[in-house]
Amino acid sequence: MAEKSKTAKKRKTAVKRKPNKKTTKLDKNKILEYKGWKAEDRCYTVFSGETKPSLCDIVEFHPKDNIAPSASLMEVSTGKYRVAPVSTLSETAKGAKDLRPVLESLLTKAKKKKQKKSE
Repeated sequence: MAEKSKTAKKRKTAVKRKPNKKTTKLDKNKILEYKGWKAEDRCYTVFSGETKPSLCDIVEFHPKDNIAPSASLMEVSTGKYRVAPVSTLSETAKGAKDLRPVLESLLTKAKKKKQKKSE
């Protein structure tokens, strides 16, 4: 008969599994209402660098954002989480497309402000 290998001998001893680390969720103070919009509302917006409006669900609001008061959104079609200024949210796709110049002006103002700070 062949001798048992060392690994076979080791398997007989019970190996205790490490317990999972308990994670605690941070209790953030989310802002769920802002300027007539509420969390979980559906809206359309055109994101920076895109031309087509996206259907999104609102997650929460960021009124003290450094560029403009913004909202965290989740795109319905892709499931991506993104951020957009509240002033660019619309109830219709056509309305969101009409608000595209507002987004462009916000971004140019933010770039100019950033350049002044770096000088």
